[in-house]
Amino acid sequence: MLPFSQRAYFEPTLDMRERTWLPCHVRMFEFFGGVPRRVVCDNLETGVARHPREGEIVLNDACEALAEHYPVAIMPAGVRKPKAKASAKGTVRDAATWVIAALRDREFPDLDVARAAVRERLDAHDAHPFQKGEGSRDEVLRGVEAAEPGPLPDVRYDVSEWVYGRKANPDFHVAYAYNRYSVPRRHASRRVDLKVGETTLSVCHAGERIATHRLLPATARGELTTDESHVPERFRRPELDEGALVARATSAGPGCAEIVRRILGSYRVRERALDPALSVPGLAERYGEARLESACAYALGLLLVPRYRHLKPILDSNLDFDDGDVHRAEAGGGHVRGADYLRGGGVVIDEETRRKLRELKLGEAVEALAHKDDDPSWAAVPDSAAINCARFR
Repeated sequence: MLPFSQRAYFEPTLDMRERTWLPCHVRMFEFFGGVPRRVVCDNLETGVARHPREGEIVLNDACEALAEHYPVAIMPAGVRKPKAKASAKGTVRDAATWVIAALRDREFPDLDVARAAVRERLDAHDAHPFQKGEGSRDEVLRGVEAAEPGPLPDVRYDVSEWVYGRKANPDFHVAYAYNRYSVPRRHASRRVDLKVGETTLSVCHAGERIATHRLLPATARGELTTDESHVPERFRRPELDEGALVARATSAGPGCAEIVRRILGSYRVRERALDPALSVPGLAERYGEARLESACAYALGLLLVPRYRHLKPILDSNLDFDDGDVHRAEAGGGHVRGADYLRGGGVVIDEETRRKLRELKLGEAVEALAHKDDDPSWAAVPDSAAINCARFR
């Protein structure tokens, strides 16, 4: 805040680390439209390396670089000396009432929306008339204090952080802050240095910058940023359009192609339709194109826009077969017993098995088998069924 006009600057942040604290100073200078001669800040470890009772105050390198760029004298307040920053203490009270209390019931999807809401409350605070004086903070700034700060430099200060010796993965991506950024393929598995700015991330190797990416927000987790020029030619996927998707589905048949057309037409955003449209022709790799086309014809008679989740159960339950195909499928093997098993074509117990049953003294089982051989009416009953009848008789 500026001490004479009491004009303040508020900004929400996620933490108080160096890469967060220093950019707040840069945006504060831009908000005030100039650079004051000195800045009195807290005696915090983020910016102050050493603050002895007697002797010279030592700032850390990043804070010194900021002071040299603008230029400005950064003077941390003494330990347990609140009167050195009395105006800032009063502004903290204003921030609690004008911003925190006013926005306490609102939810923000991201930090940019929160910053915009805080900026609205800040403008209202600075435009509010003084209780015991004439004018407002904005009016005093324009009338008296606007000429006091020095001009802003031509080049905006970029607060950056260096991360040395980070190894690129074999998939030519380097990890930083739970996310991954690509490097040229020839630098995979090499040690690289990262220069992390406020909005960009640069990858350097042997003093040469080899890649630059937009820095993902602090809330991002597990995201992948890949420059297409870094991807080897053999790994690149061809760009798929509607014509290519329909042509791929046509190889299975007109029914499959019609389903793909309907899926593409059901989305307003083209990119959202790519995955559902690709999954339908992919069923041919497991079930074959003929069965897929039969399933598509079956589904089109029931649904307006069939999807993968509709076609796969049809194929798994053999609904795409006609009656003759079902009998052929049963005769071909598998775990389905079919009608032949129930008509007596099930498990048959041979003479060797009967002998072992007698040795085990399973009299009921042997008796049931003997009864089955003597009674013609039991001829169609499987041996295993006759044993079960004797067991529960």
